Amino acid sequence: MKFFLLLLTIFLGLNVATASDSPNFNWDKSSATVTAKFSKGQYIVSGKYKINLSATDTGFLLEQSDINSPVVNGIEANTPELATTVFASLSFPSLLIDSNGDPVDIVGFDEYLIKLSDAVNSPEYDRLLENERVLEALYGQAFEGWCYWVCSWSTLDIGPGEEDEQNFLASFLGIQIPSKQIIRYGQKQKDGTATLTMKSIITVTDSLSSIKSLLPQIEESHPSLFDELDSINSASRVITVEALVYPDTLRPIKVKVFEESKILSAAGDSNIKSESREYSFEWD
Repeated sequence: MKFFLLLLTIFLGLNVATASDSPNFNWDKSSATVTAKFSKGQYIVSGKYKINLSATDTGFLLEQSDINSPVVNGIEANTPELATTVFASLSFPSLLIDSNGDPVDIVGFDEYLIKLSDAVNSPEYDRLLENERVLEALYGQAFEGWCYWVCSWSTLDIGPGEEDEQNFLASFLGIQIPSKQIIRYGQKQKDGTATLTMKSIITVTDSLSSIKSLLPQIEESHPSLFDELDSINSASRVITVEALVYPDTLRPIKVKVFEESKILSAAGDSNIKSESREYSFEWD
């Protein structure tokens, strides 16, 4: 089950809402110190880093620097093992962003993968990186933090106090899966802030049997995965994002993310994994 949950986490990503006119991406400040906290499994990781958004000919470049104050389970990350855990949890590559706030490309993706592989330091993970579908998913996953902060909200077609529910197709290893997303735009406060929330619900049922033929490389390196798939009745992932922002610029103040993955076996047993993230922004 553990390995399938890893795949579920990689492949079931957020669907970005499409839209028209409400919150507007137009940061009035370009650099901040981000305090990030991640909780997953046995690890609670926290640290700080700098972000800077600079203009390019076609949009913007988001860069991360100076990861510091790393703590793992309450212990300062002053050993190689803890330091790699912090890097894998907190780091992201430089991102190219268009003028609407949508992600466009990654700068130095291959170099980032090498650093990520060194940080995870797992032969099983390295074999995953040999699979083209996994690389495509990791490429998209690199934009997740930015979309939690900005791009999930930059094209909303609802106004303050309104809610929207959308059905969409999520891609799971190339399989299209009916899914649902609920978005709410909270009322604007006197200080100009508002809370935006999004809940994405993705459920995999009768598509599970189709997965075996899509990952022959993983079948060779981890054959037990396919025995696990035969015993699974359904799998789901629910992502809830709550972002306190200035909607007129979409400059974030605090963003919270909670994810829950659940696998239900044919025998009726359930395996539930959860993780959370929190980002706080101190703007220069």
